[in-house]
Amino acid sequence: MKLNNDTGKKLDGVKLIQHVFDGKEIKIIPFGDWHLGYPTCNLKKIKGTIDYIKESNSKVILMGDLMEAGSKHSIAASWIDQEMAPQTQLETLEELLTPIKDNILVILEGNHEFRIYQETGIKVAKILAKSLGVPYGGYSCFIRVRNDKYSYLIYAQHGNTSSRYPHTKMAACIRTSQHTEADIYLYAHTHELADLATIYRYYDSKAKIIEQKKRYFILTGHFLEYYGSYAERKDYNPGKTGVAKIKLFGDRWDIHVST
Repeated sequence: MKLNNDTGKKLDGVKLIQHVFDGKEIKIIPFGDWHLGYPTCNLKKIKGTIDYIKESNSKVILMGDLMEAGSKHSIAASWIDQEMAPQTQLETLEELLTPIKDNILVILEGNHEFRIYQETGIKVAKILAKSLGVPYGGYSCFIRVRNDKYSYLIYAQHGNTSSRYPHTKMAACIRTSQHTEADIYLYAHTHELADLATIYRYYDSKAKIIEQKKRYFILTGHFLEYYGSYAERKDYNPGKTGVAKIKLFGDRWDIHVST
């Protein structure tokens, strides 16, 4: 693994992470929006996903909002509703993630972790990353994965949108491609699990031909059950829980996504 910050300025988190793997395929799981501590957090499903990661040796990108992190100044009543204090949430996270720490490529910060920073100036996602011995990527970062002969560029971010419908949530993810180039765009925050592949054309100056390539846009899911949640109270659409599973191939340039 190689970590790069390719500017002279001090940055909050590593902005480019490079990993090299050998083999016919590598499995990657973007894993976030647990909201650990919230009453409708499906801890059983989180543990099942962790078991799958161990069994399949999948690599993991932690997408933020792992904690509920409610305080008296939080929107709505999450500080009253949460079933464990933020300190207990952090300790439980460490306990759950330690068995797969060698599988984690990077930890991102979500807006719920950012609540604690706003209140105290303490970055709990950064503390968790240091405790587990894995890179802290701030709110977003690039991950370049080389699998045998082929390279893939992933742009992962927690995201920031108030969109309510599946197509407008996906539009927020797609909007990133207007200013950032990648093969795969990972977007959390929306509590939606969905993927979309689009084709774009470019001119290959070496071969002097016009080529086609795919981009993949992925809304990375969540772990909150609907009934009894703030989503039900606000009349949001129920979003599919769980994670996306991504395969990157080493014997050809090819990406498979299942949601």
